[in-house]
Amino acid sequence: MTSDDEVNFSRQVRAAFPYVAFIDDMYWPTPTPPSRASITDCESKFVYIWNRQLFPELPSMPRKHGGFHGPQSGMVIQLIRSQIKGDELLSGTMSVGFDETNVAMKAFAEGVWKIIRKITSTKVVQVNAYTGEVEFPRSDIRLGIDAYRWCKEDDERFLRFGNTPLIWMKPAD
Repeated sequence: MTSDDEVNFSRQVRAAFPYVAFIDDMYWPTPTPPSRASITDCESKFVYIWNRQLFPELPSMPRKHGGFHGPQSGMVIQLIRSQIKGDELLSGTMSVGFDETNVAMKAFAEGVWKIIRKITSTKVVQVNAYTGEVEFPRSDIRLGIDAYRWCKEDDERFLRFGNTPLIWMKPAD
């Protein structure tokens, strides 16, 4: 996702779940999480999607050298943001783990995935890092609408999976 995709995603998540806040990083200066109204308001590449209706408070643990550490799973959905570096969009990830008996958290996570599926495309192909030739389709990768546009704007732009040097992708035509 580009920052425009993040704005769109944040807006849609907050429309579906009005009590959502976006937590800026897993490390906090105080026991209270640094919550933001949008992903783009966060400085860290680590953002946690917190449904305050399900969990009005998040626990924190003091860190040895100061500050506090918040949850990365169970009560939040973890988003590791994509990053644009030159002509490459480095992939991000979204993940969640929680007690399977928590039906409210399950419904929240499923609702967020539904939004992601709605605003992203799976029209992505893996390409040879040296020649740019298409190797095969990647149905496991989702690409934001603006990220798709960004990559298609210039033939020299690529998507790179997980910061690995040899897994390069492009939007499929």
